[in-house]
Parts: sequence; C-alpha cells; structure tokens
Amino acid sequence: MTQATLNGWEKKQLMAVLRELDPTGKLPEEMRQTKRRGIWQWLWIKTLAARGEAKPQVFRILAKDVSGRGIGFFSRRRLPRGERFAVALRFAEGGGRLFLCRVMFCQETSQRHFAIGAQFLDSVEDDHCDATIPADWM
Repeated sequence: MTQATLNGWEKKQLMAVLRELDPTGKLPEEMRQTKRRGIWQWLWIKTLAARGEAKPQVFRILAKDVSGRGIGFFSRRRLPRGERFAVALRFAEGGGRLFLCRVMFCQETSQRHFAIGAQFLDSVEDDHCDATIPADWM
C-alpha cells in the first residue's frame, strides 16, 4: 500500500470534505478560537522591515478570510514566519482599520504561490484606507 504525504493545506481540505460526508457528525471540528469569515478580496500590504533589514515592500495579496484574530491570504511572495506587515481592511458595515500583522505560517501551495496566515497585533482606525502607519509599528 502506498502512503501519501499531505501538507497542512491538503489536510485541511481533506478534513473539510470528510466532515461533509460524515453521517455520524463525529469528526473533529476545526480547533480555531474565533470563526473565520470569507472575503476573497485583492488587497495591498506593506512589509515592515526591522532596523537594518531590507527596505519595506508593497505588493498585492488575495485575502481569503479574516477572523477576530487574523487574516488568511494567498501571495506570490514567500513571507517568513515572524515577518510583520500592515494591511488596510474596509468593512461592509462601514468604516475600516489599518492592521499590524505578524506571519504565523507560510505554506507553498503550488509553484510561485503561498498560503499565509497572519495574526493581528495592533490596529488603528482607517475609515478611508489612507491612514499613515504609526511610527511605533516600524
């Protein structure tokens, strides 16, 4: 019998399909502390380089979901665990916020594409997505 090795992304997809097919309802639920909300939006992020490191970069990502604690997205650029960045989010209900985030995981999903999860560390009001990044985030 051949064994398949699944990465984290593939395991989550498989568990989601199995959960839908399970007539007993006994498969474990996700272990997330807060519920995710799918958004599927193109957003711009700005990396925040630590002192003495490379210049900050600005590039587009495809945000797939957000929760009260973080954001999940796809990127063509690999972002190492611990990297910090800023992203502005507008809310359907009105208003918006600029978030300081830290990368918690980065998983290659295909050639040149990465699934990334980041934790929210701080935020400031940003109703029009034009706020300046606070100096203490740099």
